Amino acid sequence: MRKEKGATLEQLAFDARTDASNLSRVELGKQTPSSELLMRIAAALGTNVSTLYQITGSVEATGTALQADDYAEDAVELRCTFRVLNAENRRLTVEYVKLLYRLQESKPA
Repeated sequence: MRKEKGATLEQLAFDARTDASNLSRVELGKQTPSSELLMRIAAALGTNVSTLYQITGSVEATGTALQADDYAEDAVELRCTFRVLNAENRRLTVEYVKLLYRLQESKPA
């Protein structure tokens, strides 16, 4: 979420009133934040704690770790742009991506 908002680690740490190294450990899953810090991080991101739990919960439920590609510049740009589309254009975008996937899978590597 931090990268999608275009914030640096230092900016978010400042807004959450913590140090960047502490926030880095939280982002990497090496440290569990206190409930107070979690509330400050959520506020700095313009969201709420339950949304942060949903994100981490979906990762844990699928057993899929977030990949570096999930945060590549083009992936972040795609998610940011997708969010501003209206419902019909979102639906069309998803259908187009499915079509591209099927075309790619039908061609030998």
